[in-house]
Amino acid sequence: MKIVLLESLGISESSLQRHIAPLTEAGHEFKAYPKNTDPAVQIEEAKDADTLLSTKNGQG
Repeated sequence: MKIVLLESLGISESSLQRHIAPLTEAGHEFKAYPKNTDPAVQIEEAKDADTLLSTKNGQG
């Protein structure tokens, strides 16, 4: 399964890696992108995702 995060969670890279490790170890693909408000960029980043994640934390 390809999981895509479209914007920062507001956590450190090491913390993000700790949280996604069980997913990648189980064979899932995880890709995190920095926040981008351009719809064309968002569509391109999300196009092959099986699961799409976004946040509402106001950061980035």
